[in-house]
Amino acid sequence: MLRVSPRREQYLAGHWLARCVLATRYGGEARDWSLEQRHGKPPAVHASALPAQQLSLSHSGEWIAAAASDIAIGVDIEQRRVREGLHRFEDLLLADGDVAGELDNDALLRRWVVKEALIKRAHGAALPAQLAALKIGHCALEHAEVQLLTAEHFQLGIAIAAGARYELRSDANVIDRGGWRTRS
Repeated sequence: MLRVSPRREQYLAGHWLARCVLATRYGGEARDWSLEQRHGKPPAVHASALPAQQLSLSHSGEWIAAAASDIAIGVDIEQRRVREGLHRFEDLLLADGDVAGELDNDALLRRWVVKEALIKRAHGAALPAQLAALKIGHCALEHAEVQLLTAEHFQLGIAIAAGARYELRSDANVIDRGGWRTRS
């Protein structure tokens, strides 16, 4: 049970959004879709509906992202605001070609979102060891494992197999789109 009211509201809104996404993608009404809670993992579609369905949820402040797919998918959304604390994680977030100490908060946030989306796609937790182990770099959108969408108020990472198509529905105006992938 979540005790903090805003967190509970985000939880409920995220689950409702997931049901809306399922109804839009697969039919029916949002209220007809039932989700199962799984400790330490994203909710799952009730087994009697679509056993192979993949879900991913994320929220930050007033923003919520939900995705449903037939293949593994991970989403992460983070508000774009000054986060002084991100610099303490810089060594975990650097990408190919980055130089320590040269990235601003927004650049560090982009790397956080990319790595978090990848980790969520694998149903993992963004612990320091997992963040550090993921080596990422920029790439062309058609080869991207993660598409990073930048809007005025948030960064959104969508981790799905390279070349897979998806539909984005949002009221926010996307001002930049970038491709990222893991490196060996």
